[in-house]
Amino acid sequence: MPQLRHRLVSRIRATPRYLVVLTLLYLLGTPVAARPEPSSELPALLAATAQPSSAREVADSTLKSVVGSVSQDIWPYAILISAEIHRQKNGTVTALNEYRQLADWGAENAREHGWGGSALATFALWRWLRLVDHEANEKDARWALVTAKALRDSRFAQGLFASLPRIEADMARRLAVLAWSNNFPEAIPLFIDFLSVAYADDLSED
Repeated sequence: MPQLRHRLVSRIRATPRYLVVLTLLYLLGTPVAARPEPSSELPALLAATAQPSSAREVADSTLKSVVGSVSQDIWPYAILISAEIHRQKNGTVTALNEYRQLADWGAENAREHGWGGSALATFALWRWLRLVDHEANEKDARWALVTAKALRDSRFAQGLFASLPRIEADMARRLAVLAWSNNFPEAIPLFIDFLSVAYADDLSED
């Protein structure tokens, strides 16, 4: 038991802080009775997100298999880990598509008067916005803004922002830039929204 505990603590320490926070948010947001047994491969894949060198060793076929085989309840966690690994492997297109799938899933839940599916969906939206070019075509830009509008006010999103407020500020800034770059009418309201959550050093950025 002490050896198992040591391995678990070591794995958590090696994992990026944001993923530790998201794991806790996932567990806290899922009733114990409904919480599924995770895939036996997920802990190792989570650990692989700690270093790009470890991520590069994970085969795409492994990620596809895990994401495709897990239960519906554990799918958000699995696809986020897959996206994180693809991002570190420079698989930007695949990672962006996976982040977008997760964010869209959360937005659809929010539209149906849910809590936004999971805090993981909001985190995926932020990752998606970080990967999409601010000069993205109008269709992709509009897609991101529509998803964000549905998701950002959800209960799970607000919980994530309370734990990681810098994500809220950075997301607001990126949405404003994306809208401005595409001459969308909501650019000014989004910029004002950004100012309401911005930190002083955010305002010094280009």
